[in-house]
Amino acid sequence: MKLKEVYIYKIFFVLIVVFLFGISAASSIGNISEDVTNYSHNILSINNEVMMSSDQIAYLIGQSYYCGAWDFILNKPIDLTCICEGELGSGNFLTGGAWTKDGVIVTSEYNSGLLYGIDLETCEMWSIGGGGTDIIALAYDPVTCSLYGSSDNNYLYKIDPDTGEQEQIGPFGGGVLYMVGMAFDSEGILYGWDLGTDSVWIIDTDTGEATLIGSLGINITYGCDGDFCIEDDTLYIPIPDGQPSNTFTLYGSGGGFYYGQFPYDVYLNFLVIPWNYPPYTPRNPAPSDGATNVSGCNVRWNGGDPDGDFVYYDVYFGNTTPPPKVISNGTVNYFEYSEDCELNTTYYWKIVSRDEHNAIAEGPIWSFTTIGNNSPLVPIITGPTNGRTQVLYDYYFLIYDPEEDDMLIHIDWENGTPSKWYGPYPSGSIIIYNHSWKNKGKYTIRAQTQDINGLLSDWGTLEVIIPRNRASYSQLILWFLGRFTLLERFLFLTF
Repeated sequence: MKLKEVYIYKIFFVLIVVFLFGISAASSIGNISEDVTNYSHNILSINNEVMMSSDQIAYLIGQSYYCGAWDFILNKPIDLTCICEGELGSGNFLTGGAWTKDGVIVTSEYNSGLLYGIDLETCEMWSIGGGGTDIIALAYDPVTCSLYGSSDNNYLYKIDPDTGEQEQIGPFGGGVLYMVGMAFDSEGILYGWDLGTDSVWIIDTDTGEATLIGSLGINITYGCDGDFCIEDDTLYIPIPDGQPSNTFTLYGSGGGFYYGQFPYDVYLNFLVIPWNYPPYTPRNPAPSDGATNVSGCNVRWNGGDPDGDFVYYDVYFGNTTPPPKVISNGTVNYFEYSEDCELNTTYYWKIVSRDEHNAIAEGPIWSFTTIGNNSPLVPIITGPTNGRTQVLYDYYFLIYDPEEDDMLIHIDWENGTPSKWYGPYPSGSIIIYNHSWKNKGKYTIRAQTQDINGLLSDWGTLEVIIPRNRASYSQLILWFLGRFTLLERFLFLTF
């Protein structure tokens, strides 16, 4: 089957639904102005089917003094809801629009060709840039995420949606007179319709050449930039009508199937049907933003996508801000830090979500601070407090660290200088060292610990008197009775 035959076969399975409305919004477009107030049309439905997208939302962008944008369900045109009160863009005349992968509408200003963006959540409209050639229709390819426009001199342009820069592709060819509307179907095929022949065309995005598919059987005018519903590959085209004046009427199905009437006095520039929304902005961080005394560096967040698309996550994490990227195209909504957390350190992190259409939602930079390091506790020293010279005595040193870090210990037997550092030992250990004294006197045993981060404990002390006296011998017995169980004492004294 030849390419043209394939397109003709496909188009016979595309329902074209037409919105009839009474406006003269295009009557002020300079050299392409035309009076449309007396139009009244019947509708040709190519396959004679009724509307399939009964629950699909659509948006009208217009220039009524009281409202700039409306939303409605496709099969209920009477139920328009104004979502952006007042004029959008302070009177900029907009001649075509398209829905992008990021959930933003792009539109072109007539007489300048400047590209604008519209955020329907905030009703903000801003200049993107570009310009030079007047663009009268826009279409966004959901497959390649490319933006195209038709000029009033019948050329196809490729337009950078981020900068508005225009690139001329080529002419549509003979037979086309003002391609006032364009839209891509779900497979990335570009369709256009012109007011000279009231026909639908297939447009080659590489050359700009337009191939005639057939007549719509309706009277195309300006303000007719429509859109495909990607869910069912149905094309919707708005057509002005003046019966009665300043109303929209929705028809479909070749015999003039009637769907209802739009509210009075709605002035339309173009219609768009959303096909993708960006992922949800990453939210609900754990640890919470600004948290302190955090004991680990693993993080979690909530993500997801309103369309149910699979979402990929880029993770930025580090102790500097902005943090470096550590994970690309992650598939889970958590990150496990593979290194040891530094104590008393602030970590910064950010998540960027991306859906299957490369729409991006960037989260803010969050932070948390890890728990601080505390000094080890004072060592507890137990053992004989009286003794004789030249006798080796055992002494017990209980060490503990609040973070349960391993520790070193050194001991001063009051011989002049502390011993070298011994260890490391686990927190909670009881370490046994022995010592003897050569000379009589009163001695103070001192012990100090140091954790793995270099923090020192205070000194623990125990006084010992050499040689022992009766009092000191009694104290030794008391220590012995408290140190060992009854059985241990019996075995010790017997053997």
